[in-house]
Amino acid sequence: MIMVDWSNDEKSQITYSFDQNWTWSDFEIAVENGFSLIEGVDHQVHVIFDLSNTTDVPNGIMIYWRKMLKALPKNHGVLVIIAQQQKVRIAVELFLNINQRFANRVFLTESEQQAQALISAHPSGDQLILVVEDDGDLRANIVDMVSLEGYKVISVDNGLDALTLAQKYQPVLIISDIMMPQLDGFKLTDTLRNQPETEHIPIIMLTARAERAFIRHGMELGADDYITKPFHKTELLSSIKARLRRIQSTKEA
Repeated sequence: MIMVDWSNDEKSQITYSFDQNWTWSDFEIAVENGFSLIEGVDHQVHVIFDLSNTTDVPNGIMIYWRKMLKALPKNHGVLVIIAQQQKVRIAVELFLNINQRFANRVFLTESEQQAQALISAHPSGDQLILVVEDDGDLRANIVDMVSLEGYKVISVDNGLDALTLAQKYQPVLIISDIMMPQLDGFKLTDTLRNQPETEHIPIIMLTARAERAFIRHGMELGADDYITKPFHKTELLSSIKARLRRIQSTKEA
């Protein structure tokens, strides 16, 4: 299914949705039909490939992704691929790693909400917040809290993916749990603080442990604030606003 939104004279959007039984033939036809609609359009057109209902990918993924990217029109803005199944995500990530020259305009995310956030915030990352939390329910609650305040939000469940997203999208702020798989919050913070492209990003740490030594360790690594679980919505939002005010005042100084 193809949906085209001619929103205004500056930007539009094409969304492709595929079900479990889609084939690369379906993909080719959809791409050709969608892009034929925007030939001659002189404003930016963002593209979303929604593979959230897909459980597998057909053979020949590299050939077809490359063909699709070559077909992108000059007025193409940002391409976001939505994928939730691990097998699909691995295939897309492999493609993006091989085709690094497209990395600045092709993004992989987990939901429509995150896709829209990336499109709206690209390329500056303005007001884009990254949430890193391995507890699915808590992560969803935090995303809702922050989104309702008007911020654009993307989220992941582990520190390794968070590091990749932070490097690629340059969020204005990161909210991170500490005890996580693959790369914990301490190691994530330490790595971010030692890379020029991410060392400036404010980090709010979340944890159920309230020991003074534990908190001190996080602050020594470069965390900007530390919130213990469970926490109230106002506590988190106050911390976010304080960090963003500090960024703004620094810019104005």
